[in-house]
Amino acid sequence: MSAEAAGDPTTGTNATVDGVPMHFVRAGNGRPACLIHGASGNLNDMTFHLGPALADRYDVIAVDRPGHGRSAPPDGGGVSINAQAALVRGALDRLGIVRPLVVGQSYGGARCGEGRIRDTVVTLSVGKCPVDALQHVS
Repeated sequence: MSAEAAGDPTTGTNATVDGVPMHFVRAGNGRPACLIHGASGNLNDMTFHLGPALADRYDVIAVDRPGHGRSAPPDGGGVSINAQAALVRGALDRLGIVRPLVVGQSYGGARCGEGRIRDTVVTLSVGKCPVDALQHVS
């Protein structure tokens, strides 16, 4: 993940899901790893350190949750946990991502936990996630 991508939330790409532009930044090579930020942040929370640390081993996809960063909120405003998960899953589908490692930070963990991003959660970290812990995930 370049310093430019890590420091500037305007870089990246949008994937439109059910009429909602979902913004993401992608970097690296290897198994796909989707990084989902917490409550009041944006994808930069996941790209300052964690994204670049993983990019040499993973295809890192950091996503702005609906209504955060450069991802638009759905029409009508607020969105449930399940609806947010469906939008993230839809964005991953548009990218052709199958069965990624999904890492959610704090409130972002609720988006990917409990099967909400169906059949994709390999591991989940709520709170701090030591980068070295991910090297053992297969």
